[in-house]
Amino acid sequence: MSATNFKVHSASSLDEALRLKSENTELQPLAGGTDLMVQGFRENVLDIHKLDELRGIDVTESGELRIGALTTFREIIDSELVQAWAPSLVESSRSVGARTIQNRATIGGNIGNASPAGDSLPLLMALDSRLVVASALRGEREVPFEYLFTDYRTLNMQADELIVAVLIPEVTSNDHTHFRKVGTRSAQAISKVCLSGRVRIEEGVVTEARVAYGAVGPVPI
Repeated sequence: MSATNFKVHSASSLDEALRLKSENTELQPLAGGTDLMVQGFRENVLDIHKLDELRGIDVTESGELRIGALTTFREIIDSELVQAWAPSLVESSRSVGARTIQNRATIGGNIGNASPAGDSLPLLMALDSRLVVASALRGEREVPFEYLFTDYRTLNMQADELIVAVLIPEVTSNDHTHFRKVGTRSAQAISKVCLSGRVRIEEGVVTEARVAYGAVGPVPI
């Protein structure tokens, strides 16, 4: 693609970004760029990197962990809140590329890229997470991760929607979580298979168990 055909639309607020996306649904959101720069751009890009509204990690009034879409994997790794809430998410975040990638790559971008080998996706599915998406016309809605991936690199999202945040229910002392990634190397490798699990044990009895896999099909399962 020639530079003359390449256009970047930079948003200074989430409202502006949603408006631009509604006016041109073909705009490709650009967050950290660690996947998109490799894949190549469409003619029009929506730069959302400056939107501080989409950053940060906190606990909602309803008692869920909320991670903004533009939160980097390094911020997740360093977060004491995430370390206490979902240590397996810290472990999976450490498997995302090298430190330079972790400093730039965002959790929203990892989800939006919708690769079946995305390291964070099976774990977020096993933790019963929900994705918060928004549009200028309809506002926010939530999509459970188990219904999020509809086909290869295809999400249950409308063309005018942007990813806003991830919601993770509380992981209690009765929950035991696990993350395992197998690649061709011990570091900086794309998953050959990725497994995540959560088992809830109450008074010695398994009351709930969830296992999710990545890189074994067109979507995380």
